[in-house]
Formats: sequence, structure tokens, C-alpha cells
Amino acid sequence: MPRLASRHTCTVFLRGELDLSRGEEITTRIDRALATPGVDRIVVNLADVTFLDCYSIGELVTGRRHAAVLGVGVFVVHPDVPLVRQVLDITGVSEILMPASARQAAKDRLSA
Repeated sequence: MPRLASRHTCTVFLRGELDLSRGEEITTRIDRALATPGVDRIVVNLADVTFLDCYSIGELVTGRRHAAVLGVGVFVVHPDVPLVRQVLDITGVSEILMPASARQAAKDRLSA
């Protein structure tokens, strides 16, 4: 269930392996967060995600498109597992979905 972290930001927490069998869960959760009254920003927390495939990345981008139609921003934070971060970087999605501060923080954590 999405949580309203502040008056206008809703955080969606994802966990485990996100692949073809669970990819649609991402869009469903983003769409559910979009239904939260007053939300203007959705943060997708990937701290507990251990695997992310290209299908799931496509679902993150689809969720972002759904939100953009409503004027809501979608951002990804805490891709703490190196494989997850690498997939986001290689596909170029980190540049689209991660705020600059989150990209730098993730790089710092991975290089430490």
C-alpha cells in the first residue's frame, strides 16, 4: 500500500525480485498511488529490490507516463543493490527516473 510521506509525496516500497512475473505490480502500485488525493510526486523506493529486469524497467517508465498525464512526477530512490543500479544505469533509466541527488548518493554508496 502506498504511503503519503508528506502532504504531496507518496512513497511506493518495492521488494524482492522484479521480473516478468511481477512487473505489472509496479504499474499497479504507481496507479494506486496516483489515486491518493493531493499527491503530486511519487517516490518508488528500491532499497529492498534484489533484481530488476527490462520488463520491470518498462513498467516503471509506463507508470511515469501515467503519472505525467496527471502532472505527477515519479522518481526512483535507493537502488542499493549493485545489479539493480547497473541495470538502471545501462538502460539510461537512472537519468530519467532518479533525481540528481539520488544518483550521486547511490554512486557514493556503491563505491564505498
